[in-house]
Amino acid sequence: MDAYMLEFDFASAMQARPNRDPATASELWQWAANNNVNVMGSRFPNALLEYWPSRAVAEPGKSAPSAWIAAAGYCVRPDVKDAIEKLAPGVHQFIPLTLEAGPKGRRKEYPYFSLHIADRADDVIVEKSNVQWIKSKLGTYWSKSYDSPLALPAASVAGKHIWWNLSCGIVLISGELHNLMLDRGLTSGVKFQKQIIDFESTGSQGAGLLQ
Repeated sequence: MDAYMLEFDFASAMQARPNRDPATASELWQWAANNNVNVMGSRFPNALLEYWPSRAVAEPGKSAPSAWIAAAGYCVRPDVKDAIEKLAPGVHQFIPLTLEAGPKGRRKEYPYFSLHIADRADDVIVEKSNVQWIKSKLGTYWSKSYDSPLALPAASVAGKHIWWNLSCGIVLISGELHNLMLDRGLTSGVKFQKQIIDFESTGSQGAGLLQ
């Protein structure tokens, strides 16, 4: 069992301007508050998915779109969606997004999906991780040193393939998804850091952001 932190590689990730930002939709936040759920790591009612972007526009350029693009969050090509759903069918939500990209005069439209990650595991083995307890206006959380991995209890991440760790504010993926994306050439736009899976400890849970 392996786990990797996932983040954008902005040296290779195409960035695009979305036509909507779900973070500004008051209905989303009101639904989350009324139902006492965190907006990250939980599924939304399908009716609220209309607040996600439907289009995104990249600056003119010759570069082909990356498999993962930044457009108000993680957005993925259909083949990335297929890889995620192969391992985690029905867990996450994918909202259709049309990307406009390419050089001036030869613009094209590409099918993408905004990825709403609807799974989470917040446990961190603090005594084996380089983290610092932080208090802010948003709450209290573990601040991770990005050049060193976290120690995660195996029991808390078993069976998950892409999830939020809200106690550190990061996205992680399983070794199976990592290897499948490598095999299928679906890693452009993102980078990975291998984490530590601990099979002995149950871990310590920090207070996550916005809980």
